[in-house]
Amino acid sequence: MSDLVAVGTIKEIFKTQQINERFKKRGLLLDNGSERNNLTYVEFTQGQCAILEKYATGDNVAVCFNVNAKEHKGKFYTSLFAYKIAHT
Repeated sequence: MSDLVAVGTIKEIFKTQQINERFKKRGLLLDNGSERNNLTYVEFTQGQCAILEKYATGDNVAVCFNVNAKEHKGKFYTSLFAYKIAHT
């Protein structure tokens, strides 16, 4: 399967959230410049959270990610888990 990639300008880098003693995550909000559906939110987890220290709001980047869906009590939740980021 090919990498899924989101390309855009960093709108916001969120603080790392320590979910429990074994899991942490950090969000990144991208603006792809489109008139509609222009925002993409991805999450980096565990050791990948520190990667975002090299980036700032306004940077143009490409983010590789996987799509993950989970079912909980009959509802479905989708997340985009990022694993690589690079300046463009």
